[in-house]
Amino acid sequence: MTTTAAGTDTGRKHMGGGEFLSKAAPPFSFLVESQHEKPHWRSHDPGDQVRAAFAGTPVVIDGDIYEVAQHQLPDPTKGSREHRYFLQPWDDSHPLRGPYSEYSIETLRAERAAVKQAHQQGALGTRLHLFGVLVALLPARDQQRLYQDYGFDAVFWTRWSAVVCTFLWFAAGIVTIRDIPTAPSELLALLVIAVFLIEQFFRRARAMNGEPCGSMLGYVLRVLLPRSMRARER
Repeated sequence: MTTTAAGTDTGRKHMGGGEFLSKAAPPFSFLVESQHEKPHWRSHDPGDQVRAAFAGTPVVIDGDIYEVAQHQLPDPTKGSREHRYFLQPWDDSHPLRGPYSEYSIETLRAERAAVKQAHQQGALGTRLHLFGVLVALLPARDQQRLYQDYGFDAVFWTRWSAVVCTFLWFAAGIVTIRDIPTAPSELLALLVIAVFLIEQFFRRARAMNGEPCGSMLGYVLRVLLPRSMRARER
């Protein structure tokens, strides 16, 4: 339940990332001011005649357990842009179901790092899909690594990569045989095109069975892939 509350705070401590912890006037113990909402913090629900009361999220500060008593939303009309969470001592009559929320500079730093990494992975995942046809040329184990780390849809893009490559190699073959090929280089080019066309049918068949499949060209592209994104060598 989200409500409003008034409190007086002293000893305001910067916790990093624009977040502050301070003492609050009774019956509260602490006030947490955050620029971002904490979705895993639920405030106390006193219940009513038909609903049972529920304790707020337990928060551990310096080894002591507190309860998220109230959550005050930002109010731009009053110049307030922060989410304000009022904490009060944990009532021992409420069972502790967890999970506990450890509140410290270290845990907040770890949370911000995790959020930053998630944003970076999401942005990189978007770029991988923009170039999905090319990325799907990579060896299957690299595509699986990209799927695990960045959500790259390896099977989907293998299928479409095979379709696009089939068209391109077929077009290259048409250009090569406009005249009857006689030179060794032309015959070699036709052989290469035939090999890669057969490869695309094989890749599409693998994709239809739910498996990613790269191309021989993928081993060239793999050199451009950062080591941190490659599958570990066996």
